[in-house]
Amino acid sequence: MVNANTENVQYGWERGNKWYNSDRFPILPNIRVKKADFHNTSSFSFRWIFINMWILDGPNFEVGIVASSHWGIGFLFLLPYLRLAITIPYPAKLEYWVSRNFNRKPQILKNNGESDLDY
Repeated sequence: MVNANTENVQYGWERGNKWYNSDRFPILPNIRVKKADFHNTSSFSFRWIFINMWILDGPNFEVGIVASSHWGIGFLFLLPYLRLAITIPYPAKLEYWVSRNFNRKPQILKNNGESDLDY
């Protein structure tokens, strides 16, 4: 029998997600380190309140301002081998409201293939 906690330690998931260490908005600093193996490179990630930071396998550069349901509202920085996101996540109710009210909606077609909308 395999203990799930010891099996997941090698992947950096040794802690369960509780309200105080969730990936979305962790109150306690969340540091994950994974050693390299035959198929994967080593990795490091750090998450704490508004700050998400992790290393990348290749050099890139980007600076951006973001407002999305994935990141929330904030700034993204992509420096060589490092990704940094300083964002405030949307509350779940606001995320649902934005998605419901601002996503495009398909037109309902009549039987003959014409739109119900009068232009």
